[in-house]
Amino acid sequence: MRKEKTTAGIEAIAQWLQARVNGEEFRNFLGETLEKLCLINTIPQEDLQQTTRQEDSTFEIIRDIISCYGLKGRFEKKPISSRILFNPAYTLPPYGHGAGVYQGRYNLLFFWDSPQRVAGGRNIALNAHIDTVSPFLDVSRKGDTIHGRGSCDDKSGCLVIAAALRLLSEIKLKYGVVPGGDLTCMFVIDEENGGNGSLSLALDKELRKRYDRMVVLECCDQQIAPANRGALWYKIEIPVKGTPRPIVLALDIIRELEREGVRIKLESDHPLFPQRPVQTSHGIFGPFGEYPSRINGYLELILKSGLTYTGLTRLIKKGLKEYIEIYGDKSRVIDPFTGKARVPKHYQLEQQEKGFLLKIWGSSGHMASILENDNAVTKASFIIQAVLKEANDLDLSFPNYRLSDVLVLEGGQGFVPTHSIDQIKARLEKAMLRAHENYWQKEGQGARQPGGTGQPVLSCEKLHNDAFDGDPGSLSVIDAVKCAELAGIRVRKPICGWTASCDARLFAKMNPGMQIITTGPGKLSYAHSDEEQISILELAKSCAMLTLFLLLHSGAELTA
Repeated sequence: MRKEKTTAGIEAIAQWLQARVNGEEFRNFLGETLEKLCLINTIPQEDLQQTTRQEDSTFEIIRDIISCYGLKGRFEKKPISSRILFNPAYTLPPYGHGAGVYQGRYNLLFFWDSPQRVAGGRNIALNAHIDTVSPFLDVSRKGDTIHGRGSCDDKSGCLVIAAALRLLSEIKLKYGVVPGGDLTCMFVIDEENGGNGSLSLALDKELRKRYDRMVVLECCDQQIAPANRGALWYKIEIPVKGTPRPIVLALDIIRELEREGVRIKLESDHPLFPQRPVQTSHGIFGPFGEYPSRINGYLELILKSGLTYTGLTRLIKKGLKEYIEIYGDKSRVIDPFTGKARVPKHYQLEQQEKGFLLKIWGSSGHMASILENDNAVTKASFIIQAVLKEANDLDLSFPNYRLSDVLVLEGGQGFVPTHSIDQIKARLEKAMLRAHENYWQKEGQGARQPGGTGQPVLSCEKLHNDAFDGDPGSLSVIDAVKCAELAGIRVRKPICGWTASCDARLFAKMNPGMQIITTGPGKLSYAHSDEEQISILELAKSCAMLTLFLLLHSGAELTA
C-alpha cells in the first residue's frame, strides 16, 4: 500500500532529529565511519599512484554510505580540469609539477534532483575535502572522542554531508518531506594545498547551473561564517654562497616578518573580523618542519662562540623572556587533551665536542591557532638575537645537515578583506629585503664575498587564498542560525567570519553575490595538530543542523 504523504513543521522534525542523532545506533554509525575514513592516509604524496589509490578508497566509503542509506541519486567521478593551470587561483602542488599530477584523479560528485521542486526553491551545493596534512596520525577512540588525522579537518565534514543525506532519506519515509530544490554534493581533493580540486569545480559552468547557494563544511566549531580570512604561503630562499651566516640572516628575516605581521594586524579593521585573525606563522626552517601552514614545533641548532655554557644560558634565558613577554608562556598552559603543559620545556642546551646543541620546542597546529600554540622558529629568532648582542663571533649550523645552495624558509601570513593578496605579498617582500639590508649593515659591507648570489628571493607559488566577505544578514545565514539553534548548537552573536581560509573563497570570487556559508563541527585549534580530534556529540549536532538547513533553506513543503 502506498504511504500517504504527510507534512510536518521544522520544529517537529528538529525534535525528532535530536533524538535520532543522539541515539546509540546513529552515534556508533558516525564513530565507526569516521574511524574508517581516518585510517586511510590521504596526504598527497609524490607517489601519485599511491595517492590516487588512497583517494579512491576514501571515495568508496563515502559512496557506499550514501548508496546504502541516503537519498537516491547519481554519482560522478569528475576529473580535474586542465583549465585550472591557467587560472590565477591555481596553486602549484608541493608534491609534483605539471598537468600529470592530476591524471587519473578526480572529485566525487553526488547529484540529487528534487521530485518536489517548489516555486522559488533553492538549489544547494555542499562541499568538503578528503585530503589532510602531514604527519599522518594513527586513529584511536576514547569514549566520545575520535582522534586521528582528518578527524577534525575535514573527513568529519565529508561524513556530515553523507549522514545528512541518510537523515533526509529517513525523514522522507517518516514525514514525506524532501528538500524543495536540487542538491549537489562535492567531495574534493587538494584543499590543503590551495584548493585545486574545488577550483576545477568552480570553473565548471555547467555544474554551476545546478546550484545557487553553497555550504562549505569545515572545522568551524559549529558556527556560521559568511566570510573567510585569507592566507598567503611564502617561500624564502636565502643564498648560502656569499652569505657569512645564512641562519642568522634567516632568523633576522623571521623577526622582521613578525613585525610586519603586527603592522598588518593593526590595519585590519573589519566588522566581520573583530578579533583580527591576522596570523604570522612559520612552518619550515631548513631541515625542520613539515608543512608551511603547520606551526613549527621543534628545531635544533649548533652554536659556536667564545661564550661559556653559563654565559650562553644567561643570554638564552634573556631572549626567551623577551619572547614570552610578547607571545606568552605556553609552558604554563595545560593542554585539555593531554593534560600536560602545551610546551613541556622551551629549550635544552647541551655541550658537545663541536659546540653547543640548542634544542627549541614549540607547540604545533594549524597556523590559525598560533595564539593557542607556540612557534619554535619565532622563539629561536628571539633567543639567537639576544645571544648575538654579546657574541659577535656566534656561528650557527644545523646538526647532521649541510646547507646546499640555499636555505629555505616556508610559512604563512593570514589576513582579512582589508588587504588584497597582492598587498600582503608586497609587504612580506619588503620586510624580507629590509631584514637583508639590516643584516649586511651589522655584518659590514666588507663581509660581502665576490661571486655571491645576491639577496634572498620570496615566492608564493603554493597556497594563495584571498579573503572574502559576505552578508551576515543574508537569508542563508538567518536560516543556518535558526537550524543550528534547533539542533542544540549555541551560535555566537554577532555573526563573524571564519578565522581560517578554505575553498569557499574560490566559489565566492567566481560567483559574486552568491550566498555562501562555512560551517561544521570541530575546533580549529585541533586541526593540523598532533592532537587532532573531534567529539561524536559535535558530529551528531552538525548532522542535525545540516539536515534541517537543507529542508528549510531549499524551500521544502513544511507546515507552519
